[in-house]
Amino acid sequence: MAKIVTDLPDDLWISVFHWLDIADLTILFAVCGRFLKLASCNTLWKNLEAQFINVSPMERFQIKDLCRISRKWSKGQGYQFRLQHFNENFMPWTQLSDDKSYFFLSTGSSIQSWKLKQQLRRSGKSILYANSYAKFEPKPGCDINKFCVHSDMMIGAGCKGNIYWKKTNGKESWKNLNSHHSDIFALDFREKSLVTGSRGCLKAWKIAEDLSFITCLSSVKFGDKVCSLEMNPVKPEFFLGSCGIKSHPLQIWDLERVEKRYDLGSEFKLGAGALDTQFLSKDLLITAGYDTYIRLWDTRTSHRNCVKIWEEPHDNTIYCVTSDANHMILSGSCRHGVVRLWDMRKTKPVQTFYFGSRRVSSPVYSLQFTRTHLFAALARGLHCVEFT
Repeated sequence: MAKIVTDLPDDLWISVFHWLDIADLTILFAVCGRFLKLASCNTLWKNLEAQFINVSPMERFQIKDLCRISRKWSKGQGYQFRLQHFNENFMPWTQLSDDKSYFFLSTGSSIQSWKLKQQLRRSGKSILYANSYAKFEPKPGCDINKFCVHSDMMIGAGCKGNIYWKKTNGKESWKNLNSHHSDIFALDFREKSLVTGSRGCLKAWKIAEDLSFITCLSSVKFGDKVCSLEMNPVKPEFFLGSCGIKSHPLQIWDLERVEKRYDLGSEFKLGAGALDTQFLSKDLLITAGYDTYIRLWDTRTSHRNCVKIWEEPHDNTIYCVTSDANHMILSGSCRHGVVRLWDMRKTKPVQTFYFGSRRVSSPVYSLQFTRTHLFAALARGLHCVEFT
């Protein structure tokens, strides 16, 4: 065997290895040093990456590592632990910074921030987060319903119609503005444009260059509760998800004129509101909510019919949904802390993760993920699964 390995050229061995699957390639790592090197060749793993989710190119990781991590996602082979326990029930919201180096979590009237470490090995809580930790507390006693972080700016909104904003890397105090007559349930901003929504009101704002103040450009009376808002990353428009009781649940609005352009879909049941959405590109977006369906829309082809649809197996409301804009979708259920992993190429969930307990049936209020970690925020804690 040693003589054959020595005599045959590398390119011939690689041609043979092209016929192997991921399990066989992994076994080759333990045969000898030469096979370990040859079996780690990116050309071999390029043929396999189409089988997996969450395998878009990254400079830090080799393709074989991406395939290995993606396989762990699909098999549910992660190290699960609770990052933080809450002493009381909250409706927490989470977000990652644009470069996914910082993680933000809102609980009650405070927003916490951690700097993420980028190790590619099983390490647990001590390695997942660096020592850098910050706590932003705009106003004690005023709960933050939603917040948004882009670039170096953070904007939060919550009860009593207040908006709070500040720079995430600065020491300036929070600025605040009483903007709505009732609680704000949704907001989003890009560059200097901000939209906020409450029960019966939608407002568009202009953010000053020095961030010193926010000016209201338009206020629209809305006959329903605004549940979700998401700005298009390229076009001057935004998605509005309502409760679906007195208005259409899925709407696309013009950002500059602040008027509705068109509705998405037709024949929705009463109350089939959209609780969360995400633009995958300027023309593609996913939506989910009370009617237990995840829908993929392509506004280039049709405004009336979605491209694909996935149904929650247990007929539960979907509180949150997120995607890698490739093949992967994660959804959070309204009961028992259930998170489902979906592959856009398939009709049923690939994997299910359980973060709840038998005593407490909590919705998954917010989901975030990196290449190697899944974060789920429930009423009594922040949970994590590490796939390394």
